[in-house]
Amino acid sequence: MRGGFPFFIHEHAMNESEPLLEIRHLKTSFFTEEGVAQAVDDVSFTIPRGKTVGVVGESGCGKSVTAMSAMGLILPPGKVVGGEILFHDRETGKAVDLLKLPEAEMRKYRGGHLAMIFQEPMSSLNPVFRIGKQIAEAIELHTPGITKKEALARAVEMLKKVRIPEPELRAKDYPHNFSGGMRQRAMIAMALSCGPDLLIADEPTTALDVTIQAQILELLNDLKRSSGMSIMMITHDLGVIAEMADEVVVMYASKVVEKTDAKTVFTKPTHPYTLGLLEARPELGNEDSYGGKKELYSIPGMVPSPLNFPSGCKFHPRCPKCRRICREKEPELVEIAPGHEVRCHFAKK
Repeated sequence: MRGGFPFFIHEHAMNESEPLLEIRHLKTSFFTEEGVAQAVDDVSFTIPRGKTVGVVGESGCGKSVTAMSAMGLILPPGKVVGGEILFHDRETGKAVDLLKLPEAEMRKYRGGHLAMIFQEPMSSLNPVFRIGKQIAEAIELHTPGITKKEALARAVEMLKKVRIPEPELRAKDYPHNFSGGMRQRAMIAMALSCGPDLLIADEPTTALDVTIQAQILELLNDLKRSSGMSIMMITHDLGVIAEMADEVVVMYASKVVEKTDAKTVFTKPTHPYTLGLLEARPELGNEDSYGGKKELYSIPGMVPSPLNFPSGCKFHPRCPKCRRICREKEPELVEIAPGHEVRCHFAKK
């Protein structure tokens, strides 16, 4: 154990593998009565085929908006105002810009090629329909010619795959009959029912207790290995990153501030924000000299509102290394080592 984490982090350089999804210079804003909130600003990263990319940061950093933009789920007053989201389709051998697809065409990709699970499954599952029927409907939608009976049989098979006991019986239950962990498994079954190339998991274990969290993460890792799919794992929890990610994108205040492979994030973190997130994690053996618990470190201040970002580096009001240039000039994202990019004036090459 290192810093309280199981240290079996994967070692893969950024973009080493064949790309599945490329997010290029993505900009997503919300046009409100108070002004324009720039939730995602010039975000670029690649999700390689068969790999897990962890997107980490505090609430309000732009992680979920990035994912929703990729899924084509941004609704007014939000709008994607710039960039490209390229899906590399193996069937056609072409890269398709998802942002340019009409909604009818995007629906074919959403569910078929891209799927998403959320942190609170009760907000995604319909309370008045049986679990099996809901999964079967998703299968019918993306499988032309399949019968209702065949779709339901496949739904039961998916429930079995996500390790729900007695799947034939549980398929007839309603969401309220399931525990939180079981509902999350049902959501995973629905998301994977059409064999997507990419699963986007938005804080999928936040509302679950620690034991169930570990089971869900193990399940996702097993399903990834057996299917070869990619995962975009959105989280604020570096323990999840340690267990799941091959590569990591750290976001702060709408920007990418660091991206590299997962091992480097824990062994050679460079951006002050990444260092702060690592310092703030709970550790085993966190006692002072008198045997009492040490107070957990927390990064001072709050993530700024996208309606009122500070000048210069957006992290400077909270940064212990802040200098004059940080307040006046926004740093560029620069490569300090192969596959390791950092947005900081004092990042050393």
